[in-house]
Amino acid sequence: MSVHKLILTSDYEIYGNGSGDVNNCLIKPTEELLSICDTRNIRMCFFVDVCEIWAFEALEKQNPNFNHASLIKNQLIKIIQSGHDIQLHLHPQWIGAKYVEQKWNLNYQYWRLAETASLDFGEFGKGVLGLLNKGKTWLENLIMPIDSKYLCKSFRAGAWCIQPEEDIIESLKRLEFKKESSVAKGLKFEGRLTYYDFTSLKDYPNQWPLGLNLRAIDSQSGLLEIPIASAKAGLFDQLKFAYLKRKRKHPVYPNNSEVRFYQKESSSQLEKIKRHLFPGYRMLDFASGSTFEELKFITEYHIKKQSENSNIIAISHPKNFGVKIEFENYLNWCDKNDNITFEYKNEPYFWR
Repeated sequence: MSVHKLILTSDYEIYGNGSGDVNNCLIKPTEELLSICDTRNIRMCFFVDVCEIWAFEALEKQNPNFNHASLIKNQLIKIIQSGHDIQLHLHPQWIGAKYVEQKWNLNYQYWRLAETASLDFGEFGKGVLGLLNKGKTWLENLIMPIDSKYLCKSFRAGAWCIQPEEDIIESLKRLEFKKESSVAKGLKFEGRLTYYDFTSLKDYPNQWPLGLNLRAIDSQSGLLEIPIASAKAGLFDQLKFAYLKRKRKHPVYPNNSEVRFYQKESSSQLEKIKRHLFPGYRMLDFASGSTFEELKFITEYHIKKQSENSNIIAISHPKNFGVKIEFENYLNWCDKNDNITFEYKNEPYFWR
């Protein structure tokens, strides 16, 4: 009998347009996620967007009453002390962001990581390499005084925008990263800002050593692609999941998260209907209003596709963790399933 390990991850950030109350859409829902996992001794890895923290730090130097950076850094230390993990996440639109009239003005030309190629990060280097190096160094400087064995060895691109990927993969290898986890096999999205296309990877293995690009498998590579679990849902499944979400009326966003829908992806109503109802791939996201039935479907799909032991990578965002009952039901189901185990806190760190 094959055994599949469920690896829980959460992208730690406020909203990509700069909106969101840090306490209510980041600190408090993260505390709730930690509480759920701690009760079960399960480890979660938080992929932390350091770019927005740098913007918060800069503003806090000007105005000490704006203490978002301090709140976040204190929570990151608590995450490590509690036996969970932290790895690198980047939303480059926060580089050089300005806070004007109670609103963040972000640099959307840097939305995708590859667009930072012309930037200079001083002692850390230029372009993508410099930004990755600066982010890795910042996390290690924050965490190593708390955990001397900590290493930043894994990465996830903001908004899954790892493409074009060649420079990013080369930079990750030069900085001795071991794992990359931006891909969700079979998914594709093309908006005004976000673009990714993983359709050519839908039949790839559970993980693979990266060559020069996402499609190239290089057995000598030290960098593994660890994709987020995904599944192809048919028309009936899509309708079922949409119906259950509508029936249960679970909130997607935490209370008082202050999300504001400006500078967002442009999708026509027809595109939204096609994406959510027509047959297509869905990633294993235990936030965003996902129902237990959808999480179970994707997990079972993953297990059926594997002929041997595998890792099941699940994703979430504290900012979209509006209800916990579906996640708790999912964990209870996994706990009773002989084919599924967890990354427990007394085990070696998966992402390091």
